[in-house]
Amino acid sequence: MKILVTGAVGQLGRDVVALFEQQSMEVLPCDRDSLDITDSEACLRRIQEFTPDVIIHCAAYTAVDQAETDIDQAYQVNAVGTRNLVVAAEKISAKFCYISTDYVFDGQSTTGYHEYDNTNPQSIYGKSKRAGEVLVQSLSSAYFIVRTSWVYGLHGNNFVKTMLKLGKDKPVLQVVNDQKGSPTYTVDLAAFPLDLVQTAQYGI
Repeated sequence: MKILVTGAVGQLGRDVVALFEQQSMEVLPCDRDSLDITDSEACLRRIQEFTPDVIIHCAAYTAVDQAETDIDQAYQVNAVGTRNLVVAAEKISAKFCYISTDYVFDGQSTTGYHEYDNTNPQSIYGKSKRAGEVLVQSLSSAYFIVRTSWVYGLHGNNFVKTMLKLGKDKPVLQVVNDQKGSPTYTVDLAAFPLDLVQTAQYGI
């Protein structure tokens, strides 16, 4: 199986690439330098050259606070970039796995969310990722949308690393206590699409 991975040098992307390569799959890792996903022609060219069976779309604009003022770029990456990849994937009949986020919800539920609960994103980041989901659902005939939350791992910056660093530097930690989430380890998260994309269990 041939796999194209976007966001391949990111926190999740690195573990996705490593895990798929361990399974002796042919993997094309793409980062922003090797593939500008906001360029539709570049997406089409790269995907038609490599002809992957599956695209794992890990690339995203993830600076949640910065997105509130950098609105155009957030949508360019999370919505337009996703559309460009999906359109190219459809041309070669590739499966498409979009890594999304819990930010597509408003966080008001008192119980765990289910796949088909109504979305109600409150932030630009959440709205741009939801726009990406809608484009995937509209344009792909073989898609998987995987929503995750509070991702942490060996690569990149994350809450766990921040707490460990602060724990070394400060005698007492002060942290907001008005948020609840499900921390998700990148290695565990990478294993999920590995199983999923080998099925036809399309959807969210």
